[in-house]
Amino acid sequence: MTDVPNSAFTTKSDRHRPTVAVLALPGTMLSAVATATDVFSTAGVMWNRIQRIPESPVFDVKLVSPDGRPVLCAGIPHIAVHGAMHDVHNADLVVITALIGNTCNIETLRDVVSWLRGQHERGGALASLCTGAFVLAATGLLDGKMATTHWGAAKRLQRMHPRVNVTPHRLLTDEGTLFTSGGSHGAMNLCLHLVERFAGREIAVQSAKVMMRDFETDSQLPYTVFLQEKDHNDNEIATIQDYMDCAYYLPVTVMDLAHRAGLGRRTFERRFKSATGCSPKSYLQNLRIEAAKRILETDNQTVEQITEAVGYGDAATFSKLFVRVCGVSPSAYRRKFAVASSAKWQNL
Repeated sequence: MTDVPNSAFTTKSDRHRPTVAVLALPGTMLSAVATATDVFSTAGVMWNRIQRIPESPVFDVKLVSPDGRPVLCAGIPHIAVHGAMHDVHNADLVVITALIGNTCNIETLRDVVSWLRGQHERGGALASLCTGAFVLAATGLLDGKMATTHWGAAKRLQRMHPRVNVTPHRLLTDEGTLFTSGGSHGAMNLCLHLVERFAGREIAVQSAKVMMRDFETDSQLPYTVFLQEKDHNDNEIATIQDYMDCAYYLPVTVMDLAHRAGLGRRTFERRFKSATGCSPKSYLQNLRIEAAKRILETDNQTVEQITEAVGYGDAATFSKLFVRVCGVSPSAYRRKFAVASSAKWQNL
């Protein structure tokens, strides 16, 4: 991830407003379209209006679709667009909105991929919101570079594009002229980051204050859930996974699991990782962390009590592991997600 420069981007003309093309693909999420268009369209407008000074729009925003026709968003009627993507010949920035699924039919999007490559070749920056990373990765421009997407789609993105360095823990990535973001929370942060890159820190801070959003650019780890890989044909490993799901809190060792599977330790570890994508030790740790998260969300047990309940003997060691996996401490996670914390709103 590149460092954020102190100065804004130099656009194709120092005197014109940067052109931002928001590309809405069929099946896109309305929230992604709204986030991008709202952030870039209101930069220099809403803040100025609040301050009672003349409005000065920073960006020239064009909402486009592949063919210029209205786009059917996920679950809602069609939304109108300004025109077709080919009507935009020289964008400073193209923002690819998220798709409701985590893949796309590249055969039907070859024209989109070609257009994106052309925009980049002419000096335009490309950014994807959430699962829009699948479209950006299809251009080949992310090969050898870091990228992120929604944590639930990261494994699929990595399988489809093995040359991309998928970093699911990141909220956003910045590779100079290629940008990606995590889930919907990350979309807003990436758009504010791009405002800073193109228009400078002052405008970005103003936009963040108007949108009431902090500049968080580090991690989406607190939101992730351990996704167990059980779509494989190794019956012995599947049996052990089922056992671990029920016995994660017991003091089991990898050797115990291998013996239960009727396999030597090395063979067991090799087959387990081949089937699930992680080692038996990491798998067990993730099961315990998920169990701890559920307790933190629903119960007032102390960290020491939770540590014991999920199979660890030392609270300090457990807390360090929790921070490494979740990006926040157990207490911070509880404040963020505990069901009980929502009761405070009832008293307002």
